[in-house]
Amino acid sequence: MNTVILHSCVDANLLQRTYEASWESSEWTFEFPRNSSYDKRHPKITLIEHGQVISKDENLISLIKEIHSQIYDSYECFDREILFAGISMKDITFKENVHTDHNGGCKLLGLLNPIWKKEWGGSFIHDEMVYDMQPGNFVLFDSTVEHAADKILCEEKRVAIDFHQEKLGEARLDFYK
Repeated sequence: MNTVILHSCVDANLLQRTYEASWESSEWTFEFPRNSSYDKRHPKITLIEHGQVISKDENLISLIKEIHSQIYDSYECFDREILFAGISMKDITFKENVHTDHNGGCKLLGLLNPIWKKEWGGSFIHDEMVYDMQPGNFVLFDSTVEHAADKILCEEKRVAIDFHQEKLGEARLDFYK
């Protein structure tokens, strides 16, 4: 599966509301990346795991489901069922963490920050290619291929949402290139 950028597929106001709701959440943990030492972990909220809602934050769940729905309605290039959804926070102290995850399927990744400048770093690296992260755009990629967030170069916190999906055929994805 090739990496695909899904452009301007989520309403900026919805991203802003989700960004603000994530800051107010009491569900932040330091359990990711799993199997790594605590000093290498970053804050993350797990909202859906194994297709089941595990978060008790009904507002945040509603917001992330609307984000997912807007992406699906714009592109329809993945299965509608959400297998995993989480919000992560990375900053200048975060060390690049090249990894693979969620055997099989694909991931959608996008920023919740209403503003993110290229010079702030925090690009997305997948299969040795670098993709600039812009609010409103989402990256659809094969999560079994090595990927990472690039180094953050500013004092801002980079807040991102990711969804794990079932993989679809290449012909369907090629349509959106």
